[in-house]
Amino acid sequence: MKRTVTGLLLLFCLCLFSGEKEGWEQGIRTCTAILDQIREHHPETPDETELVQASLHGMLARLDPHSYYLDPAAFRSMFEDQRGNYFGIGTRIRRIENRLTVIAPIEGTPAFQLGILPGDVIVSIDGDPTRDMSLDEAMKRLRGQEGTQVSIVVERQGIPQPLTFRIARAKIPLSTLTHTLVEPADPLTGYIGLRTFGRNTASEFRKALEALINRHDIRRLVIDLRWNTGGSLAAAIEMADFFLQPGRPIVTLRGKSVERGFTSRERPLWPELQLAVLINRSSASASEILAAALQDHGRAVIVGSRSWGKGLVETVFNLPGNRGIALTTARYHTPRGRCLQRNYGGALNPFGYRIPDDYDTNHAIAGGVIPDLLVAETRPSRTVSELVFRGAFFLFSRHLMEAGVTVTQDMIISEELLHRFQAFAGKLGLKINIRESEQAEIRREILRALLTSAFSESTGYKVFLAHDPVNRAALEYLAPSLSLKEPEI
Repeated sequence: MKRTVTGLLLLFCLCLFSGEKEGWEQGIRTCTAILDQIREHHPETPDETELVQASLHGMLARLDPHSYYLDPAAFRSMFEDQRGNYFGIGTRIRRIENRLTVIAPIEGTPAFQLGILPGDVIVSIDGDPTRDMSLDEAMKRLRGQEGTQVSIVVERQGIPQPLTFRIARAKIPLSTLTHTLVEPADPLTGYIGLRTFGRNTASEFRKALEALINRHDIRRLVIDLRWNTGGSLAAAIEMADFFLQPGRPIVTLRGKSVERGFTSRERPLWPELQLAVLINRSSASASEILAAALQDHGRAVIVGSRSWGKGLVETVFNLPGNRGIALTTARYHTPRGRCLQRNYGGALNPFGYRIPDDYDTNHAIAGGVIPDLLVAETRPSRTVSELVFRGAFFLFSRHLMEAGVTVTQDMIISEELLHRFQAFAGKLGLKINIRESEQAEIRREILRALLTSAFSESTGYKVFLAHDPVNRAALEYLAPSLSLKEPEI
């Protein structure tokens, strides 16, 4: 512990005082004196490593919103996402009713092969109860070195005794795509959602799109970048290269020590494919680079709301002890020369939360990608948000599946089933009064949960897409002859 604190202290003070006359030795004495005073006089014994790390976070936060310190856990997590895999057992887990619940095992992983099921509750990991364990802590416990083993105990509905599984950790693929499917309202339009941009994103995307074209002969494609906060610059450039003619500028980086432009090099793989790109306020960085490149060259229609406006380039520098810093070194500029970075509010308000009312439409305001078709997203009602948070739809779908209810893809949620859901929610302690204005929304969520449990997550997601105004606007633009009717639920 002392060695760790000393190393961080040296690093912090060197950065803090290296520009002053006294030099870094005076800085170390100052920081050491502050720690001594804390040790002697503060009524509680602090975690000194956390104190020094907080100082590092604060120092970098003074620069801009996107320069930050990476402790060992954050440093490791960043590169897991970029590499596209980690070592673990292969489950998607979530806290429901304060219980660590398996949402789904990932196909082909150890958990899937050993028979872990959706709805299983993990009650202990290596003998330690999970009831008071945070989700992050549980994920850390389930992950580890490849080949090492972890023991979990699960409770399963209908099985009186807990089940024990001893599972060898293996490489788990961490796909950067969310859903690849044919649009429910148009058999000639494909849909691919991207969670982030990582090392394997371009190859995953190419494989997914080729499958849609070869199996379904799609002519149009919706690329969903909503809630995608970015990632690998190289992946965004490579994806733009799939669709642009050779020699077209994609993005330019400009900074104190760098000015570099990237242009498309290859002939486009799918020159005839019509494209729509969906963005929202949570689309940032690499998402904005791809959307802007396709928009500036007239290659895609951009639909949704104005993106976040994150145009700062971070370079990750390694530090001793498996730590690092992400430091802003340049700014992104679109093919038309526009900087993607929006104004931020300085140290006291670094992210500039007070976004102007006309941010979505005012071209005079810096930053972000302004969509060609401005379409507002629908937000879930407070009732539905609470039901989703408490896992009511997921648990109800598992309850119906175990009761032998037949689920079909053209299923309609009846009035009787709606009443059964309301009674089930009441047993969970959720005394809900379903207003008439909320009935259609709740029916959709019930149907989505049922189709997810019975078939796949992508099958359930089609329910969302069929009613999503942003996705529907993109379809109407790509294929004006389509007659888009609200599907019955």
